[in-house]
Amino acid sequence: MCGIAGFITTSPRDERTLEAVGASIAHRGPDDSGTWRTKAGDAHVALVHRRLSIIGLEDGHQPMTSADGRFTVVYNGELYNYPELRAALEADGAVFRTRCDTEALLHLYERHGPDLVHHLRGMFAIAIWDDREQTLFCARDHLGQKPFFFVHDDGAFAFASEIKAILASGLVEARVDMDCLWHHTGLRFCPGDSTLFAGVRKLGPAERATFHARTGSFAIDRYWTLDYRDKESWSFDETLDRLETMLGGSVHAHLLADVPTGSFLSGGIDSSTIAALAVRHTGKGWPTFSIGVGDPDYSELPAAKLAAETIGTEHHERSVNPDLFLMLPDVLWHLEEPGDPHAMGIWLLSQAARPHVKVALGGDGGDEAFGGYTRFARSRMLDAYSAIPRFVRTAVCAPLINMLPEGFSYYTLAGKAKWAHEMSLRSGASRQALALTYFRFTEAERRRLFTPDSIAAVGDPDTDRFIAAVHNSDVCTTELDQLMYTEQMTRMPEHDLRIADRMSMAHSLELRAPIMDREVCQFAASLPAAYKIQPGKLKMILRELCRRFYPDEFVDRKKYGFGFPMARWFADELAPFVQRVIDEGEIFELGLLRRERAQEIFDEHRGRKTDHNFKIWNLINLEVWHRVCITGQPREECRAWLAERLGQGQAARAEGA
Repeated sequence: MCGIAGFITTSPRDERTLEAVGASIAHRGPDDSGTWRTKAGDAHVALVHRRLSIIGLEDGHQPMTSADGRFTVVYNGELYNYPELRAALEADGAVFRTRCDTEALLHLYERHGPDLVHHLRGMFAIAIWDDREQTLFCARDHLGQKPFFFVHDDGAFAFASEIKAILASGLVEARVDMDCLWHHTGLRFCPGDSTLFAGVRKLGPAERATFHARTGSFAIDRYWTLDYRDKESWSFDETLDRLETMLGGSVHAHLLADVPTGSFLSGGIDSSTIAALAVRHTGKGWPTFSIGVGDPDYSELPAAKLAAETIGTEHHERSVNPDLFLMLPDVLWHLEEPGDPHAMGIWLLSQAARPHVKVALGGDGGDEAFGGYTRFARSRMLDAYSAIPRFVRTAVCAPLINMLPEGFSYYTLAGKAKWAHEMSLRSGASRQALALTYFRFTEAERRRLFTPDSIAAVGDPDTDRFIAAVHNSDVCTTELDQLMYTEQMTRMPEHDLRIADRMSMAHSLELRAPIMDREVCQFAASLPAAYKIQPGKLKMILRELCRRFYPDEFVDRKKYGFGFPMARWFADELAPFVQRVIDEGEIFELGLLRRERAQEIFDEHRGRKTDHNFKIWNLINLEVWHRVCITGQPREECRAWLAERLGQGQAARAEGA
């Protein structure tokens, strides 16, 4: 795992600038650093690398150049089929000078060019300079586990693992992309190739591209996608056996490392299954890591401890009462966009694991691949309500629903009825887009939150189109497949996997996801819906696999996840803090958002009329992100600003924790 960056420009990046670029992503690779330069006609080429040594610890220095000097690569990731690749390449006459998987990329590119991606099983972001053709080849892994950001403007090209490295080069300045901000405020992720920074774009999952230095042209194509059309006809028991073999093989491949390795253990189905399969390969004493909060209603530590005792791991747990808001400047500087409490959990878990291991396995992807979200299941309430003729719902039911007394929860009768009504008016991709934005900011709510000038800066306000572009793909034939495929190609890479990458790499920890292996995900896509979801049962086949390792009471327990009582905090002890952020927030002062609407949202929440904790958290995150990532306020200064505004509210919360 590493940090990479590169520049092809008409004027050279000086040594001090390249050092600043490397320093900005040093957390991704504290073990080694390297810079490589060349001249190609009028173009100046520079590649920058920061290394986190995992395989071939002594001889994997990058940028790495082929023996004949033609190709030079910088690479971030791991190739889990490296042993097989190396054996095949050596049989074909390749001579290896190192033990590092990076060298396999050079040999593969010599033989296959851009089609080398079809030979890779792993997570990766790659850039390979071809000195003869004066081209730069770039690629992102199949499911988007590793990031690849780029700038292409006036014939110049720059790329990096993190946007801050591109900003450090001086090629672009930190400005808000209002179009992306509009969509991100609803979706919680940057859709398509957009980012929150004007002029900076990203490669999507399974995308590769080539930049031609002679012409300045840049072309992107997609080299792979999941395919849900061909379903297997095995019996459930046979499928379960095949899943155990498939996932067990992925876990074994993901253990490839020359450094201490362990796994995250949340107490849920996904991470517990991965840990059990790891123990099968490594034996008892495998390190596992869990964190929990002091509030027992939000702590998974007892479940994680039971899992660890059942499979015999060397378990490390930490109970935390973090001051989330003072963590925000660091978390959002690394994340480079507003986050959610899940990011805090991965940050703290990575922080706890790093003193013990350098690589950790996680359970990312189980819900998306095997049907773990309630929004994937048909809601009986929604089905029954949708059976009512539309004109009756809009003319009769809607006014009655609006008369129901509000409650301080999403799960009151009024809350459920309003959700069912709004969902019933949509179908297909439009309904899925609404499901993703409903508890944050729908398009109608964004029109009330954004200022007229901000709205005018949005090119196309239709967020649904991003979801529809994936949801309506011809690789899906059923509604469930459409829902799952859309999650895997949008929210998963640009939200969940982004958090996993950034929060772990902030602590120089490599986090691997065996369920996100492309072969495992394709296997899951080939399974019939009945093996994933049935009435009252989610993630069926993965749950049954978990049952092979753990008792029924563990497998069937309700999963709570890592969370905090935000709704109560914002309405009670942290209300003064929220008010001060609204009163003094620069996102309102600069005219990005309307302070009056933010105040209305907070007043409704503080008055316990409606639970707006997701929206309030989003606004606080947006304010801190803007200060740290756009304005450039030093993180310590921003933390001091937050601490002063937390004041007595912070002390009261600490006493009650």
